[in-house]
Amino acid sequence: MVIDAAKGVEDRTRKLMEVTRLRDTPILTFMNKLDRDIRDPMELLDEVENELKNWLRTDHLANWLRQAV
Repeated sequence: MVIDAAKGVEDRTRKLMEVTRLRDTPILTFMNKLDRDIRDPMELLDEVENELKNWLRTDHLANWLRQAV
């Protein structure tokens, strides 16, 4: 799954998460266009957590991402 840093979490992103959860399919998330001065990467990460928290395993993902940034 690719999330555009300028647009954030979109409807199709939510739908993709719903479908992958129903099919029990692992998913990797990439954030695209972070090289542009659009948003703070941590703000985008917080949006992803808040918008998709019903589907994400944020206990592992968020901690790893925060350490990586």
